[in-house]
Amino acid sequence: MNLFGFKTISRVTLITIPIILVSIVLIFVSSSPDFIPQRALPILGYGAYDTFVSGLGNIFAFSSMFIAPFLIPYIGSGKEFKKAGLIAMIVYSVYLILGIIALLFLIPSITEINNTLSIYILSRRVNFGEFIQRIDAIFILIWIMSIFNYLAITMHFTLNTFKKITSIKYERAMTFCFSTLLFSIALLPRTIADISIFEKTVYKYISIIFVFFITMFILIWAYLKKKKSFKKGAR
Repeated sequence: MNLFGFKTISRVTLITIPIILVSIVLIFVSSSPDFIPQRALPILGYGAYDTFVSGLGNIFAFSSMFIAPFLIPYIGSGKEFKKAGLIAMIVYSVYLILGIIALLFLIPSITEINNTLSIYILSRRVNFGEFIQRIDAIFILIWIMSIFNYLAITMHFTLNTFKKITSIKYERAMTFCFSTLLFSIALLPRTIADISIFEKTVYKYISIIFVFFITMFILIWAYLKKKKSFKKGAR
C-alpha cells in the first residue's frame, strides 16, 4: 500500500472502515439481549477520584488521534481539518462507548476468561440461530484488515517524516527497510504476556506523552516558525 502511495491507502481504508464499524455494531446488537444494566452499578465504580484522576491513564485509548496533525498537508488546516477531526473523535467515542457498555453489562460472563482482547470475547457470543455460530473467526479477519490499515498509515507518515528530516528525495526505497525493521521489532515479544506488560507499563504512557505533549509542542513550534517567517517576508 505504501509503494502505491497515500491515495491507495486512503481508498483501501475507505472500503474497510465501514465493514469494521458494522462489525462492532453487530456485536453490540447481538449481545444486547443478555444485557443487565444493573451490572454497571455502582456509578463511578470505586469513586470519583479513581474514575477521573487515576483513570486518566486510560485516555491512551485515543492515542490514534496523533495522526490528525499529519493530515493537515492533505486536507488543509481550516474548516475541513476541524470537520474531519471532530467527526473522527465523535465516531471513535461512540464505538468505544458501545464496547464499554457491552462489557459492563456482561461482566459475569467474561470474568473467568483470559481477557486478551475484550471485543473478541464479545464476538464469541454472536450467533444467528442454530446453523450460524462461532463466527468470531470472521471478526478476527475483519480486524486484521484494520491492523493493516493502521500499519500502512503510520508507516506512510513515518517514511514521510524521515524523508523530510534526512532530505531523501525518494521514500519508495525506504519502504522495504522500515517494513523489515518493523517486522523484526514485532518478533521481540515472546508471549502475549510480554505484549500485555509492554502495553500497560510503556506504551500506555508513551502514547499519552506523545499525543498530548509532543504533538502540541510541534504544533506550537511550527506556528511560531511560520509567524516568524511571515514577519520577515513583511519586512
